[in-house]
Order: sequence, then C-alpha cells, then structure tokens
Amino acid sequence: MDERREFKRFNIEAAVVLKPEDGTYRVIEADLYGICFLGAGVYATETIAPGCIVKFELTSKLSKETIVCEGKVIYSTKVKEGPACIFRLGIKFINIDSEKNQILFNFIQHDIILREKNRRV
Repeated sequence: MDERREFKRFNIEAAVVLKPEDGTYRVIEADLYGICFLGAGVYATETIAPGCIVKFELTSKLSKETIVCEGKVIYSTKVKEGPACIFRLGIKFINIDSEKNQILFNFIQHDIILREKNRRV
C-alpha cells in the first residue's frame, strides 16, 4: 500500500490526556503510537466520536514541557475487545503553538539520532 501521508510519522513513547469537548467532562488517558506535524494517533480505553474536538496534552520523557493543543478526532476504531477494550484514534491538530510543535520535533529528531548511534555501537 502506498503511503498517503504528507509528513513522516514518528514513533515515540508518550502519555496523552484527551479532554473531549462533547459535554461529558471526561478525561481520557491514552498512549501515543505515532505523531507528525499534522496530527497524532493514540490508543485509548474509551472511544471519542469522529468530528469531536479534543484538548490534547502530550507528555514525553523527551521534553520537560507538556505540549498542549486542540485537535479533531478523524477516526476511532476498536482494536481490542473484551474486559479492556482498546480504541485507536486518529487526531488532526487544529490549534497548536508552532513554537511548542518545533520544540517537540527537535526532541524527536534528537531521540532518533541517539537511537541510531546506539544501534551502530
């Protein structure tokens, strides 16, 4: 399958907190599985309806700062059923501070370089 993304997706370990603006006042903890300049993908234990606007807070060991922005849920797919359901959510950034975005991607680039150096040793 051909890659259709405009930007490369990066895989980093990060915790994400999602706060849907759907009147439910939920706080959903999720794990990041990929991020690019336009958005992110997360695994969550609750679903959020596509089209819903969310407050997106990302915390990673790569940066001391929490990246906070708004996003729009593009898709939500159940990937695991049972007592602990897992949903894969795609979120498109709609309001992100470009300075914080640049800081985050500088840390991601630094992490990739370190991993590559360690692999060669």
